[in-house]
Amino acid sequence: YDINSPILGNYPHTAALALWADLGVIGLALWLTMVGGGVVASFALLRQRPPDALARAALLAAFVAWPPA
Repeated sequence: YDINSPILGNYPHTAALALWADLGVIGLALWLTMVGGGVVASFALLRQRPPDALARAALLAAFVAWPPA
């Protein structure tokens, strides 16, 4: 803990910044590729109109809204 430290930590507030700080540009690029691939695959599946399309669309919307937070 940083309570008695003269230098306080400045931690990243998002997953993307934490990955960038820990793994560098390559780790960030791999993570963005993984997230982007999941979003693209979800859109492709929703185009097929499965019976639970509304629930899948809600999960996709939550997932798309999550990374910038």
